[in-house]
Amino acid sequence: MSSLSSRPYEARDARTYVELAANAFSVAKESARPSDSAAFVAHIHSDRNPAGASFATLAEDDGRCTGHLSGIPFRYLQRDLKRVTCWQLGLFAVDASRHRQGIGAALLEHQIALHARERPGDCVYGFPNPRSFGLLLGWGLREAASVPARILIPGLRRARSLRDGRGDAWELAEADAAAAGEALERVACPEPRPGSFVRDAAFFRWRFLGPDADARYRFVVLERRGGADTTIVALAEHAAFGTRFTVLVDGVPDLTEGRLGLALRAARSAGARRPVYLTTNARWRGGPAALRVPRRLDPRPVAPFLMPGSEAFRPEFAQAAFLTGDWMSF
Repeated sequence: MSSLSSRPYEARDARTYVELAANAFSVAKESARPSDSAAFVAHIHSDRNPAGASFATLAEDDGRCTGHLSGIPFRYLQRDLKRVTCWQLGLFAVDASRHRQGIGAALLEHQIALHARERPGDCVYGFPNPRSFGLLLGWGLREAASVPARILIPGLRRARSLRDGRGDAWELAEADAAAAGEALERVACPEPRPGSFVRDAAFFRWRFLGPDADARYRFVVLERRGGADTTIVALAEHAAFGTRFTVLVDGVPDLTEGRLGLALRAARSAGARRPVYLTTNARWRGGPAALRVPRRLDPRPVAPFLMPGSEAFRPEFAQAAFLTGDWMSF
């Protein structure tokens, strides 16, 4: 049996994960294989995250890594105004030669025990892939919220400006990561709403403007005409079922706080006549209509699962607004 250990994430763990994932997912179709670079993985797990550095749980056999699981912290403001840390488990890989030997369950159990012992006030959750649903339900995890995917029909043309649900005009410009970083200095983020993740400028800079940003995302910068107000939307491009589409990934200020309709209009305008895919349970005002995707046909379904010991957070998560458009491997 592999030896298990949990510790703060180290930069060298990123290369270990990339190599292990290439082996672990070699049996999956190419579109489902992780493609994150070691530089990106190291960045995401570093203390550049405004919530702090991540943890790694590793399985090893005679000094060779056979399993990897990370816990990445996110800031959350409870409805009672208490600020807590929610740890998202991900970057989960087990060596292909060791599948179905209990290593995955052992990794989960080891890291969850760590949180229960050292961080009993925190929450532990994850977004497992559909192949893992049955296993995780049997192990005691429970689905905490419904987060449907939707498709917007393509826009007829690109636009240089658009109007939001209140009729205000916004100037629209596509941007690379450097220009998005400059625009971020002009973004005014309100205080987070109770019962939500903290998605401010620091979060956006860490999460979307790190290594490989221009290879992973496109950005749209929106400026309100006649007023000092800036919104940035992150987009990605993916393909499924033989169709390429634009994915609404995220934005700043927090799009689930009332700017989602504006972001959807921007995404459709910048989508190069492709359908726009988004995954959210948030409502929007003043945005285009969208068709709900049945889960069985959803190429990347999102289902927030709470880990054993985090059941007290179920009411929070059942009402929290999720926007999880990034198709990365955690």
